[in-house]
Amino acid sequence: MGYDEWKASRKERVDTFLCLFEEAMQKNRVGLKFLSGIIEENPDRVRIGHENLIIIGDLASYCLPLKELVGIFTNPYTIHGYGMPRVEIHPKWKWIRNHKNACIQSQSDQEKPATDSLASLVLALLDDKTLFLQEDQNPFRKSLIELYGFVPSPISESISEYCRGLGATFDLGAAEIEIPGTHGFVWYVGTCDPEVRSFTISSSYRGGPRRIHAEDTWDHNLFSSSDPEDLIEHLSLAPGSMIQTENWNRFLQSKRFTVSVASHFSPLSKLIGDPEFLVHLQDNYSDWDDDDSAEVEG
Repeated sequence: MGYDEWKASRKERVDTFLCLFEEAMQKNRVGLKFLSGIIEENPDRVRIGHENLIIIGDLASYCLPLKELVGIFTNPYTIHGYGMPRVEIHPKWKWIRNHKNACIQSQSDQEKPATDSLASLVLALLDDKTLFLQEDQNPFRKSLIELYGFVPSPISESISEYCRGLGATFDLGAAEIEIPGTHGFVWYVGTCDPEVRSFTISSSYRGGPRRIHAEDTWDHNLFSSSDPEDLIEHLSLAPGSMIQTENWNRFLQSKRFTVSVASHFSPLSKLIGDPEFLVHLQDNYSDWDDDDSAEVEG
């Protein structure tokens, strides 16, 4: 390659490099028009406040800090972290100091301009009922449940629909989630006892009387999250999963819970009465002390 050819090639690379920036800016101009159209079409629900971009959804009210948003687009190299700022979540039409925050999960797309991503986020928050039900939106769902709890609220219907999708039933009047288990068990998860930090778990067998196994799952080191997805998933497989000895089991890590369930489930009672299996529990679960025997009531 001659010197003149090499110089021409270098000029071509510079032109291509600058062209890529120009294309990115043009895509962002298109995305900005998209965002502007959303604001114009929803003047009562999307507003520019003094410090925040404000979105009024069906379930809650949301804020995105303007300073951070503009900073990301002005000079992203100076912004620590990645992605959009966390969304402030407030009760619908009400602004509180102790609000919740959430990172809204979105599919990464390198071809998607930043302004288009912001517009898509605004649309998602306007349609927050749909967003609540999306499988990959655990942080958003958790924040809304922490904000309102399981008492009657704008998210009650969404919680019911969400639980149905997981094979459970949410009884709003009783503030309770009903989950069909295995071997004729039906599990009940209490959600609103003011003295309970997490959940209460009880069960019945083929329509029989209730029996409490965990007054507060927090104290059993079982489930501390406000999102019931994990709890529903595990209880739907119990108590059968508790006698599948080849796999680690979340419930077996609580001795009190296991012994309580075993009192009403003979296969588990026989299993934890086996000295060899008891050694297995002591080796794999810290709650099973070597000096304690696994006595099953009644």
